[in-house]
Amino acid sequence: MRLIYLIIPLILAYGCGSQKKESLQAASDGTTIQAAARASATAQPDRLPLLLELYSENNSPSMRMAPVMNELKSEYAETLETQSIDAKKNSDLIDKYRIKLLPTQIFFDSSGKELNRHEGYISKEELLFQWRNLGYDFTKK
Repeated sequence: MRLIYLIIPLILAYGCGSQKKESLQAASDGTTIQAAARASATAQPDRLPLLLELYSENNSPSMRMAPVMNELKSEYAETLETQSIDAKKNSDLIDKYRIKLLPTQIFFDSSGKELNRHEGYISKEELLFQWRNLGYDFTKK
């Protein structure tokens, strides 16, 4: 029931064209809904492409990905949005995003369309390479 109280404000906020950027943390249920809403939101001019990672706290590749995601989040905050969500604590997302292996990184354009995905550990350099192949260059200038 609490979930409904979290979903309705999000729907209203996105439906009214709210341009507020949300700061997501993977631990709470509210952030899961925000991330899901963000990934499926309609195009807005100030939206950034999104790298959504679904992970599990108790698996080695996920633990190795944590510093990579933190680096991307801090180094490319103005050009790329990154979000990490514990899939075990938010099992509804496993079905929603058809997750077969953790961690899974899903690449979304600024309109919320899924462009690509990767399963397992991936280095920061390889993530940036994949973004370049999708037409996004986040190279620092």
